[in-house]
This record gives sequence, C-alpha cells and structure tokens, in this order.
Amino acid sequence: MRIAVVCRHNKARSPFAEAVIKYHFPEFSVQSFGIEPTDGEPTSDFAQAIAERWGIGDLKKKATSIKNSIKLLKNADLIIFAENSMMETFKSHISNSNMASMDQIAIHEELRPTDPDGLGEAQFERELAKVANTTLRIVYEHLETKNRNEVVAFIPRGTTDIAQTLAHAHFEARNRSAVLIDADCRAPHGEELAEAGLIPVDSDFTLAAKSPLPTLDSDHILRHVRELDRPEKFFLGKDWKKIVDGYSQHSDVVLVTAPRRSRSRTLSDSFLSNYFADQISVISS
Repeated sequence: MRIAVVCRHNKARSPFAEAVIKYHFPEFSVQSFGIEPTDGEPTSDFAQAIAERWGIGDLKKKATSIKNSIKLLKNADLIIFAENSMMETFKSHISNSNMASMDQIAIHEELRPTDPDGLGEAQFERELAKVANTTLRIVYEHLETKNRNEVVAFIPRGTTDIAQTLAHAHFEARNRSAVLIDADCRAPHGEELAEAGLIPVDSDFTLAAKSPLPTLDSDHILRHVRELDRPEKFFLGKDWKKIVDGYSQHSDVVLVTAPRRSRSRTLSDSFLSNYFADQISVISS
C-alpha cells in the first residue's frame, strides 16, 4: 500500500505521521511532503527527539516539496493531509478520491492537531500525539477495519478527575455489559479502583499476543501488571489494539485513559491510547 502525507512545511506533522505509519505498518510504502517547504531544509529537532523518545524510529532528515511529486500523489492509494483546507485545494489538481484530512477525521474537538511550529516542547509533543491519533484513525478507516462492538473512551482532564471518570466509566460499562480496561499504563490506577467498587485484574499487556485474554466480570477492570516507562511506543504498536480488538469481538469495551495532565505536565498518553475509539468523553469536575 502506498501512502502520501502532506502538511505545510514537511518539518513536523507529515514526517511524524510518516514515521508512525511505518512503525505500525512496516509493510506499507510511505512518503511525506510539504506544500511550502524549502527542499532540503532540516526537519524539526523537537519532532526528531519525540520520535526517538517514543521509540517509533527515525524521522526523515530533510523536507521535500510536493511540487515535484504530483505524479506520485496521483498514484498513491491514500493521501493524508494535515488540514482540510489543503485537501480541498489539491482536489482540483489531483484526480485521486482516496484523500482524508486530520481535521476531518478527528472525532473530538481536542483531537484536531495544529501546526506545532513555535510551541514549547510539551505542547509540541501534545500536537504530535494528535497527529498520531488522527493518522492511524485515517489508515484504519481506509482499510475498512472497524470495531466489532463499540469502544468508548473516558479521559480525566486532570489527576483530580480520575475518581469521577472511573465512576462514569463503571456506570457505562455496567449499562452496556461491557469490558472495562484501565488504559493508564504509565501509572495504573490503584486505590481509586477500590473507591469506585472495581476489582483489578492484572495482566501483562505486552504479552497479550502470546497469551489468552483474562475473562472479566461486571465489576472487574483489566489493568497492566506494572508501570510502563514508555507507554507511547506500546500504544502506537499493534499489541494494544489487539487487546481491545480481542474483547470487542464479543462485547462493547470501555477505556479509562491517563489524564490529559499530570500534576507536573501535559501527558500524550490519552491521545495515543484511543485512536480506534468510537466515542470519547473528557471528564472534568
């Protein structure tokens, strides 16, 4: 499968999306381009550092202009644009119906990525997490890969909202007779679960492809057995989706993600752990 990704300068969003697709789908041929780049200009150091920290591989080093690649775009199986306005502009130049934009695919307003140029590193990381979320959502939609049953994600705004989020998720899971999963692999929930009347069932998520999924009752919540130092790499790989897919074959699935913010910084985990969710709710007190 041939995929092209396009943003404005080919310095952050599109090269990062290219790296995410290659990491998740190594069998695909993926290239990225910019509408207004200077050919050969270095890509973002921030984006390079984040890709390295998340373990998804190296980004391309130099920007590439779209001007000399129109033929390649015409022959692509899928073209992903960072912004809807870019896609609308190129529709008149490229006779390719397989186009999508990150703006268009976002199922929640907070998932729409913006150009991170000029942002601080924490904000830069957040925007690239949104790029990863929307990019994978686009690819899976193009492949017509859908959840057998609904997947719903509940996201606490901050650490003080975790208890309320667990209560919402528990109620939703009971109403749906759904499986409940703690998707905060960086800091799996502990005391909050008992306060919410939930019984944790510990499992090593990283070994899910090699072992059967635990059977869960109505007051159970599946939890990773330990803290993951680098949950971004896990969420962007296929094993996480295999866990959710395994449960969604038989019932709805309710996820409780990491909070948007910890006490000290913005977290990217909640953007990365639900790219396949059908519904997303952000809970704040």
